[in-house]
Amino acid sequence: MKQNDNLLDIIKVLWSNRRYIIITTIVAIIIAVIGSLLMDNYYKASTSFYAASPDLAMPATVGSVENKQEYYGTDTDLDRLFSLANSSLISDYLISKYKLYDHYDIDSTQQKAKSKILKKFRSLFNTQKTKYDALEMSIEDKNRELASMMVNDARNKLNTLAQSIVKETQAQLINKYKSNIDEKQVIMNLLSDSLQVTRTKYGVYNTSSQSEVLTTQLVKSSSMVNDYKARLSVLKNDPIYKDSLSMIRARISGAEKQLAATQKQMDLFNSGLAKIVNLELEQREFAEQLSLDKERYKQLKGAYQSSFSALHVVEKASIPVEKSRPKRSLYVIGAAMLAFIISSLMILLLHSFRGIKEALQNA
Repeated sequence: MKQNDNLLDIIKVLWSNRRYIIITTIVAIIIAVIGSLLMDNYYKASTSFYAASPDLAMPATVGSVENKQEYYGTDTDLDRLFSLANSSLISDYLISKYKLYDHYDIDSTQQKAKSKILKKFRSLFNTQKTKYDALEMSIEDKNRELASMMVNDARNKLNTLAQSIVKETQAQLINKYKSNIDEKQVIMNLLSDSLQVTRTKYGVYNTSSQSEVLTTQLVKSSSMVNDYKARLSVLKNDPIYKDSLSMIRARISGAEKQLAATQKQMDLFNSGLAKIVNLELEQREFAEQLSLDKERYKQLKGAYQSSFSALHVVEKASIPVEKSRPKRSLYVIGAAMLAFIISSLMILLLHSFRGIKEALQNA
C-alpha cells in the first residue's frame, strides 16, 4: 500500500509540473529537428566480391595428370583480401588520388594531419565479410557519385595488389626454374662432352647397329680364315697347285690379320660398351628432365605475362539513391525521450530537496 502511495505521489508531482516537462520536451524536439536538418547527408556505396583461387594464375602441371582447377579461393585467400583491403596501401592510394585532405578540410601541413585523415577515412570506409563468405567494401561520402567512384576504385586497387602477390610468387618460380635449367644445361654439356670422348676412345658410335656389324664382320673373317685353311689343307699335297698354294697362304695371312683387327675392335667395343650405355642413359634422362623444365619455364613466363583476376565481382557499386545517414527521426525521438526523462528527474529531485528542507525547518 505504501509503495502504491509513493507511485501516486510521483505521478502527482509530475502531473502538477506537466507544463514544464512538455515545454522542455518540445524545446528539445525543436532543437533536435533544427540540428538534424543542419547535418550533412551521407551516402553509402557498396561493392561485393569473392576471392578467386590463385590456381587461375598458374599453368597446368607438365607431365602429370591435370588436377581439377578451383575457381573460388579458400578462407585463406579471403583473409588475404580482407587484410589488404584494410591496409594502408588502399587508404594511402585513395587519399592521394582523390585529394581527400582538401575534400575533408584537413590541413595537410599540420603535425597530426596524417593521423586525422586516416581517422576520418576509416570512419567512412568499411570492409566486412558477409554470411555468404564474400567481402563487402563500402564508402560513405557527402558526394554520392564520389562514394561510388572511390569504392569501385578501391576494389580495383585491391585486385591489383592481390595480383602483385601472385606475380611475385610466379617471378620467384620463374627465377628458380631458370637457375635450375642453367645448372642442368651445364651438366648436359658435360655429359655430351664425356660421351663424345668415350665414344672416340672406344670407337663406339652406335651401340645397337655397331655391335651387330662387328659381330657379323668377326664371323665372316673367322669363316674366311677357316675356308682358306681348309683349301690349303686339301691342295698342299698336290704339286699341280704349287702356285695356287702361295696365293692361298697370302690370303690366309690377310684374313687372319683382318680377323685379329676385327677381334681387337670388338674387344675395345665391348670394354667401352657399358660406359657408353650408362652415359647415354644418363644423358637421355637429363634431356627429358631438361625438356620438362624448359616447357614448365615457358608456361610460367606465359602465365606471368598474362592477366588474371584475383577476385570475382558479385556486384559493382552503383550511385546510391538514398542517404545512409543521418536518421533524423531517430535523433528527434531520442532527444524527446531524453528531455522527458531528464526534466522528470529534475522535478522529482527538486521536489525531494524541497521536502527535506521543510522537514529540517520543522524539526
